[in-house]
Amino acid sequence: EQWPINPVNVIVRGLATQVKEKEDSCVVADFGCGDAALAKKLLHVKIRDGTCPFTVHSFDLVASCSLVTACDMANVPLADKSVDVGVFCLS
Repeated sequence: EQWPINPVNVIVRGLATQVKEKEDSCVVADFGCGDAALAKKLLHVKIRDGTCPFTVHSFDLVASCSLVTACDMANVPLADKSVDVGVFCLS
């Protein structure tokens, strides 16, 4: 089955809109990321100066590609308070 609306697209639109309005950077952690679809889309977002404002950390039990860090979600390799947005979508 397919989702009537892909939640990853909704998240990307929301984050991109907020970041573009503020012209600011944003660190995102995607927990249970699967194939890193969120990172793949966010890393293509550009702000006015042509740079990507997003740093994306993608975590899953198994690394399906080079964008994904394999780990236990109870022990991710991030410092406390080091991300702006945490995503738990379909995980």
